[in-house]
Amino acid sequence: CKEMDDVRSGAVERVRILGAEAAEREARANGVERELRLEREWRTSLQEASVSNTEKISQLHQEIDQLRRVSEKYLALQEEHYALKEICNEQERTLEELGGQLSAAKLAAVELREAADNAQHQHHQQSQQQQQQQQQQQQQQEGAATWANDRLVTQCKSCNREFNITRRKNPENGGEEEEEEEEEEKKINGIPVKKDASLHSGDKLNVPSLRSCTEDNSKNLAADTHPNFKWRK
Repeated sequence: CKEMDDVRSGAVERVRILGAEAAEREARANGVERELRLEREWRTSLQEASVSNTEKISQLHQEIDQLRRVSEKYLALQEEHYALKEICNEQERTLEELGGQLSAAKLAAVELREAADNAQHQHHQQSQQQQQQQQQQQQQQEGAATWANDRLVTQCKSCNREFNITRRKNPENGGEEEEEEEEEEKKINGIPVKKDASLHSGDKLNVPSLRSCTEDNSKNLAADTHPNFKWRK
């Protein structure tokens, strides 16, 4: 019985040891399984992250390619911008030169216009002066050789004595001329002596008068020279 008890106690002890080992192995297996599960989860997450990173990398490569194309386009546009800027600067310089030439041309045109106006004004003044000189010369010539209009000249410019139909001489020469005038008035045949403008007008009688009664006697015209006048015998 003692041996049986020893065997039994040994078996119980062995069962306890085996149970402890089994529990330990089960715990270890659970730990390993948990680690495997975690590792699987980590691997899954890593795979997902790898896929995501791959997608991101692909997207980044696409973006890099796009940025490279944009950069190339930007460089081309920058070169074109520099070329256009140079052309613009050259055109601005050309416009400035043309503006200066245009301003100079405008100033020259204004000066030419002013010179033309001045020349025209001087020519007009010279023409007027020449006309005035010609008129003065003509008036001087006419004054030396022709008679003044009786409508305009009604009295002597020297003594301011009024002219009549027989008086065309200077009355300051003495009483002889007045006596001659009275005798000439008496010789008129039936024509009364009047001093109005209608009788001694050069337009009516065609008898011109001198501007001054001091003209030469050869230019004096008495009333007896008119064809309508007759001497009384």
